[in-house]
Amino acid sequence: ATIELEPARVKWFYKLKGFGFANIWGNDDDVFIHAEVLRRSGLADLTAGEAVNLRVMTGQRGKMAAEVCAWEKANKE
Repeated sequence: ATIELEPARVKWFYKLKGFGFANIWGNDDDVFIHAEVLRRSGLADLTAGEAVNLRVMTGQRGKMAAEVCAWEKANKE
């Protein structure tokens, strides 16, 4: 929770494969989202174009989501 939430838009998420990608607004870099992170965040699926908030960290293969928050929930806090 020490990583700041950043607004993002889901590029795509393929539930059967268990992963997808999003972009932080104003940045074209892909952020990897794994289904396990989504599950830990209390979400089951994402839709292309959906607005979310992400806590992003840098992993061995690049940027990845450490937490995903629904847009509505994050903006009420």
